[in-house]
Amino acid sequence: MRTARAHPQLGWLRLQARDYSRSLDRLLLERDKLNDPNHSGPAPAYLHWVTTEELPQLARHPFYQQQIQQHLQDLAPRGDALQRQIHQQAGALLEELDTIEAEVLQLTALVEVPHGS
Repeated sequence: MRTARAHPQLGWLRLQARDYSRSLDRLLLERDKLNDPNHSGPAPAYLHWVTTEELPQLARHPFYQQQIQQHLQDLAPRGDALQRQIHQQAGALLEELDTIEAEVLQLTALVEVPHGS
């Protein structure tokens, strides 16, 4: 029997042995159904199954609810940090764009002015 481990796709979620076995078996089944030796990563059907069937089913159990809640708490500061970083970088890029647009307007006006004949 397999031991409890991190979920094959959702590494943050620790699965009890029976749930890990079911998820890994489904991962392998969907990989084999693809019949594509050039495909890399999990099969799309497995990913769909994880999000639409497996995770909602697991979320009904307190053991997994607690992990989901913890993961949500872990995601919040990461999301906030990314949001700040995006605003900082976007702000700098917007300033650079304003400078370029002003220069384009200035230079365009110079070349469009009719020169004395």
